[in-house]
Amino acid sequence: MEPLAHGVGIIALIVSLVALSRSDNRGLLWWMAAASLLWAMHLGALGAFSGALMALIAIPRQILTEQARALGACRRTRLLIAATCTLMILGAAAYTVGSLVDALPVAALLLITWIHLFTRGIPFRASFVLGNLLYLGYALAIGSLTLALATLFTLAALAVGIQRMHRAQSRGERIDYGEPAPRPRP
Repeated sequence: MEPLAHGVGIIALIVSLVALSRSDNRGLLWWMAAASLLWAMHLGALGAFSGALMALIAIPRQILTEQARALGACRRTRLLIAATCTLMILGAAAYTVGSLVDALPVAALLLITWIHLFTRGIPFRASFVLGNLLYLGYALAIGSLTLALATLFTLAALAVGIQRMHRAQSRGERIDYGEPAPRPRP
């Protein structure tokens, strides 16, 4: 089963790298969904069921959170989405978590869910670094070199994004977060 797991992991790594190279959010969203499905297959074949289930839950979570950001959803809607995703994640965790290692992808997905809905800019990316460090720890603990590499590439992309934003802010430039302008309250 391990050769199959590693083969799927290599494909997932390639799809993840393609996703990281996307500049538009819509393309990124679908490539990340495909990568999450492949990571779920990879982790399931390795017997890492907590991570596999979190990778599957990440697909609808990512679509919901990205749509909420793109549509400029109000705080109440974002809270409802975050609470729904949290219940899905914790429900799956109750079924699969048997050790601290199993809890790492759960903690990462919970953190990234709330970050995605309630932060922007440098804090958004810096918090994603923390979530990805949890995924990196998980990948190393279960022995998935391909997941560790994908996570390292993601961390590198986040670092570049943080550096670019910091430079833009220090020059006094306005940063486009790729979101609609906030709607005035009635």
